[in-house]
Amino acid sequence: MSRRFGRRWAVRRVSFEVRRGELVLVLGHNGAGKSTLLSLMAGLIRPTEGEITVAGRPLHGFPGRVLREQLGILRHEPFVYPELTGFENLTLMARLYGRPADRARVDAVLARLDLSLAAHRAARTYSRGMVQRLALGRLMLQDAALWLLDEPTTGLDAAGRALMVSLLGEARAAGRAIACVTHDPDLLAPVATRALTLVDGRLAADEVTLATLPTAAPVAAPVSAAPGPGGAP
Repeated sequence: MSRRFGRRWAVRRVSFEVRRGELVLVLGHNGAGKSTLLSLMAGLIRPTEGEITVAGRPLHGFPGRVLREQLGILRHEPFVYPELTGFENLTLMARLYGRPADRARVDAVLARLDLSLAAHRAARTYSRGMVQRLALGRLMLQDAALWLLDEPTTGLDAAGRALMVSLLGEARAAGRAIACVTHDPDLLAPVATRALTLVDGRLAADEVTLATLPTAAPVAAPVSAAPGPGGAP
C-alpha cells in the first residue's frame, strides 16, 4: 500500500501481513512513516494506492461496529476520561464495545495492570505511565483480535515497562495479532516475532526476531499494495 500527502509519499509500496500469535515491531527514525502506516491499518486514513484486508476482507468494507470489535488501538497519546475513575473508565469502555463489564472482570484487569489501589481515583490524578496502563486495559476488555500500538512503553518507569512487556507477551500467546510502533526494540524483542524497518516510507527490512508460533489463518493479511501506473516511485 502507499499513502501520499500532497506530493510527498509518506508510505510507499509497503506489503506485509500480521498473523494470529504474532507481535510485529514497526521500527524507523522519526518521519519514516511508522505512524502513517499504523493509521492506515487502523482505518483512520485510506491508502492512496493498494488495499488493506482483515481476515481476507477489505478493511473499509467492514461495518463500523464489526471493525471496532476486530481492532484495538492504543495511540501515542492514550485517551481516558479524566474525571472518571480507573474502574469507571474500563467499565464504560467495555460497555461501549459490547463486552462484559461485570465488577469481577474489570477488577481482574485492574489487578493485572497493577492499578487496584488506584481503581477508584479519578484518572486525572494518574501519572503518564498509569494512564498508559489503563488504556491498555481497554484493549484487554475489548478483546479485539488485532492490536495496533503506538509507542506503548512511553512514560513508563522500569517496573511499568517490564509489566507492559509481560502483558504483550501474554496477548501474543493468547493468539492476538499485534503491530507495535516502538523506539524500544531491545525492550520488546524478547516477546516479538518479527521486526519491520521503514526508511523514507519504504519497507527496508522484515526480520524474524523469535521462532514464529504456529498460527491459524491471518487476522490482518495480507496488507499489500499494487502501485499501478504512475504510482509511488
